[in-house]
Amino acid sequence: MSKFNLHMYGNYLKRIKANNSRKFIIFLFGSFFVLISKILLTYLISIFIFEFYIVYFIVQLLIVIISYLYHSKITFKSKVNKSTFLNFIYVAIFFKLIDYAISNFGVYFFKQNFIVSIIISNFFISIIRFFIFDKYAFKK
Repeated sequence: MSKFNLHMYGNYLKRIKANNSRKFIIFLFGSFFVLISKILLTYLISIFIFEFYIVYFIVQLLIVIISYLYHSKITFKSKVNKSTFLNFIYVAIFFKLIDYAISNFGVYFFKQNFIVSIIISNFFISIIRFFIFDKYAFKK
């Protein structure tokens, strides 16, 4: 490769890195918004339903919709359509099962507060979820 091509390639990589960094920050902000929503919804629904596993399941259904709308429109600037929604659902279900398992494990095995369990679970899966959403669910 000539120096010119290497320079163009280097600029291209810098733009990709900058775009992914920006997108990742927006993703983290959205994940924080979803986390706060998850905690508030869990608290509000737990006033009426006492079993954590039922409350958390209901909250997960609501959070999938909130998360899809946020990430499709804001993070990944993708059209809201059946294809991206189904891809999102497949990925989300996979991560929801992991999230559900980690959260319940923390509450029932370690006797943690549900908020602590939710935060720990989200921390572990956020980075991996970003890359899978970017490369699979919302790919253009």
